[in-house]
Amino acid sequence: MMKILNSLIRFTLFFCLCIPSGISYADITKLNPEINFVVSLPAPPSRLFKVWKPFTEYLQSKTGQQVNLLTPKGLDKIEAMLQNREIDAIYINSYAFYLYKQKGLLEAIAQMRNKAGLISSRGRVLVRKDSNIKTLADLRGGTVSLISPNGAGSYLAPRAFFNQQGIDMEKDINISYSGDLKKSVYEVLLNEASAAVMCGVNYDIINTKIDMDDIFVMELTDEFPEAVIAVRSDLEAELKQTLKETIISMSDSYGGRRALIKLRNTKIYDFVDYDPAVEKQTQALISKAGL
Repeated sequence: MMKILNSLIRFTLFFCLCIPSGISYADITKLNPEINFVVSLPAPPSRLFKVWKPFTEYLQSKTGQQVNLLTPKGLDKIEAMLQNREIDAIYINSYAFYLYKQKGLLEAIAQMRNKAGLISSRGRVLVRKDSNIKTLADLRGGTVSLISPNGAGSYLAPRAFFNQQGIDMEKDINISYSGDLKKSVYEVLLNEASAAVMCGVNYDIINTKIDMDDIFVMELTDEFPEAVIAVRSDLEAELKQTLKETIISMSDSYGGRRALIKLRNTKIYDFVDYDPAVEKQTQALISKAGL
């Protein structure tokens, strides 16, 4: 009997010590025992795990709950997971987020701030300096390399820009989805594509890694909002608030800044409070894109 009692005492002490400060036992029982955090990016899972694992480990340390890092591919797969409540939080581009929000599936809690210190960016249309492509009209019948068919900067902003210039991306040009920033650049350099379009911040990063001397920035797209961190709409209010406060305050603590180091090797600098007003940019782009 004493053995059982001692085990219960040890369990109770351990559980109490693991509860984050400011959250009561009653609150903890309402929260999910585990948090499924999804990173929705076209990069390979191995690369995403390397970059995002310190971030999820930091969330785990602050919430006191197991945080699982998931990298499903495809909007249909993500939507099915949201419908089945298999996703609790997600890093996702602003266009895809907006579509899911309209379906009542997601609510944003933080906005990504890029390495330029901004929450928005503009796409750059890249061509070879020695090519005959001088205007967008010269791309008719050619191939344009994009990173993904689902992104704000990789699809929505380019489509809106081309459409405003009288070019239908579905009829007037061929699209190659590379799934990788460097690959898109190489497709242009090797004359496999007439042009590529990518986020300006990503372009600046790639410019430090590969030789871009033969690349010319021909045009800039309209601005688009950067990616967001969102939670499923029916996530428990206490957990939602804890995640929000933890994420937007990461730059304020040593541990948070350490968790951001690998992310800062990408275009991400940190995360700030989400302002729904940025959705007007997305709405305008959708209208211009004819979607």
